[in-house]
Amino acid sequence: MFRERRGLLVAIVVLVIAVVAGASLTSAKDHAVRDSVAPVEWRGALDGAAPGSEMRIRLQRDGTAEVVDAPRGDVTRQDRDEARQNRNGRRHLCFAPAGTGVDTGPATWEVVGEWGIRVQFDDSSLILRAGKGGSVLRDPDWNSPRMLECGENGKSWRFTRVD
Repeated sequence: MFRERRGLLVAIVVLVIAVVAGASLTSAKDHAVRDSVAPVEWRGALDGAAPGSEMRIRLQRDGTAEVVDAPRGDVTRQDRDEARQNRNGRRHLCFAPAGTGVDTGPATWEVVGEWGIRVQFDDSSLILRAGKGGSVLRDPDWNSPRMLECGENGKSWRFTRVD
């Protein structure tokens, strides 16, 4: 009986160590992505929009952001029909516009996986996805991210880095 309990105790300790190590690796990876992206400023425009109707996003390494003229809405996951239109069938995160206003001012940002950045306002958020780099492994390219609106006729926002 003592051996059984000792075996169970060892298994629990190993499991706890694995969970803590996994959380540390995820946090370290998020910080590495954050450090490789920020500080940066992008200018984004809706495909086909008139010149001058642009949004600007500036990210800092400490997780703060400054945004000008971002549409109001929220981040959600594509529905199944939209996912079927993707080449890989995955349900990506997308931006669901809400209303007609815009957000300007301070915000926060966080890494979402390897390919996404969520910018959060008080009552609104948006998601940027990295472009695909030219390497064989297709590394994320944060020089020209994009934002996709949800829906069958979802529009696309394209961003360029401002140096």
